[in-house]
Amino acid sequence: MTRRVLRGFNAQAFADARRNRNISVSDLSRMADVSQATIHNWEAGKGTPQVDLLARVMGYLETPIEQVVTIA
Repeated sequence: MTRRVLRGFNAQAFADARRNRNISVSDLSRMADVSQATIHNWEAGKGTPQVDLLARVMGYLETPIEQVVTIA
């Protein structure tokens, strides 16, 4: 069973976090060991990352996960 962020994931905030750190989609995809298409899909709101992967990616971006996920 995968644990995906189904609700509360803010694709725009995720894209902004990557851009604010001046990290390319290509570089982030290599760091996270996912395809560039996966990063593009997350940023376009066409998919959501698994929680553990999102936590790791946000570590690379040096950005708190709370900035891209709203917990209600």
